[in-house]
Amino acid sequence: MEVSELRLKAASHLERALGLAQRGELNAAISELRAALELYADYAEAHYYLGVCLLAAGKPREALEEFDEALRLDESYFEAHVRKGVALRKLYDDGVCEFDAVIEEFKKAIQKNPRYVEARYNLAIALLERGDVAAAKSELAEILKIDPENEEARELRRLLGY
Repeated sequence: MEVSELRLKAASHLERALGLAQRGELNAAISELRAALELYADYAEAHYYLGVCLLAAGKPREALEEFDEALRLDESYFEAHVRKGVALRKLYDDGVCEFDAVIEEFKKAIQKNPRYVEARYNLAIALLERGDVAAAKSELAEILKIDPENEEARELRRLLGY
C-alpha cells in the first residue's frame, strides 16, 4: 500500500476514535488510535489524540510518551505542549517530576501560539499553585485582552480580588 493510502486508512481510524472518545468510550477510542498508528506511525495527530485519551483514562505516563512523539513529529503542535503540561501536573502529584516542568510546557505552547487562551489559563493556575500571584494575574490580564468575555479568567480574577 502507498503511504497516502495508509494515511487515509489511519485517518478513518482517527475519525472513529474521536467519535468514540466524545461518547466516553475511551478504551475503544484508544484501540482505534493504536490501529491508526499501526498503519501510519508518523501520524502526529493520532499520537496527540492517543495521549489525550490515555490522559483521560488516568494513564499520564503513557500519555506523556504520546505527546512527546506528536511533538517530535510536529514541533509546532502547541496543543500537545498544553496536554503534556497537564500530564506532567498529574505526574508531579505522584512525585515523578518537578513542578517547573509543568510550567515550562505551558510556556512553550504560548511561545508557539501567544493567543492560545487554554495554555495561558493553565499557566495562570500553575503559577498560582507555585505561589506566584503576580505572574498569574499577568496571565489572566493577557487572557482578557485576547478574550474579554472569558468567564474562567474573569472568575479567577474576581477570586483573586482584582
